[in-house]
Amino acid sequence: MNLVIDSGNTLTKYGLFKHDQMVKQGLLSEISGMSLENILQTAEKPDAAIISSVAGKSEFYLKELNQLNIPGIILDHHTSLPFTNTYKTPQTLGYDRIASAAGAAALYPNTDTLIIDAGTAITFDVLTGRGIFLGGNISPGARMRGKAMNTFTNKLPETGPEKNFTLLGTTTHEALVNGIMNGIHFEIMGYVNQLRNNYPDLLVILTGGDCHYFELPTAIMHQKIPDLALIGLNAILNFNTPIPPETRTAV
Repeated sequence: MNLVIDSGNTLTKYGLFKHDQMVKQGLLSEISGMSLENILQTAEKPDAAIISSVAGKSEFYLKELNQLNIPGIILDHHTSLPFTNTYKTPQTLGYDRIASAAGAAALYPNTDTLIIDAGTAITFDVLTGRGIFLGGNISPGARMRGKAMNTFTNKLPETGPEKNFTLLGTTTHEALVNGIMNGIHFEIMGYVNQLRNNYPDLLVILTGGDCHYFELPTAIMHQKIPDLALIGLNAILNFNTPIPPETRTAV
């Protein structure tokens, strides 16, 4: 059994994996007392764990793992990965981007993929079918865009993502929401159309907390996998603590 912990800018998620199959998942909250010990009281004790934290909480969770006698590793730029990383500054590459790329490699080997992680920020990363991470770009997320327009103007209210939006707004609220959501949608489609020139069979993977706000045309091969980072962290942990292939189960 593997335990994976993904501590992001907003939420901390955990997943319990039996080989390659996630059997339990949820959120960790220090405030509510939802600690690892609470969670593991109702589950089989993990054999190993991996921690990914963009908010600097890795040592906090590692200490708790040590108290529970669970061997754990912290994901960083020294960690061995199940793909080839060609990023020129690997020490600055976000752990969430690494985990999502590993998830794409595990779920769709030999497939060119564009991984779009829509969260606090939006990342666009490309992993080739040969398992080579080419890099990508970072843009403001929906809430960040709404907050920026509120912060840097005198009268515009703060808005966030909404599921229902149209091309043109007839109120200021609609105009703000449409501007945010259409801007992100057109950005996604721009990347897809450009990348398809070099990767005609490109698979688009949408992940992150805001991925459910966006619908792509049916002609574009795409999957929504909100837990891609958890799947990727499990793949990285298995890569660093291999288990016999005959014992693995398909996702």
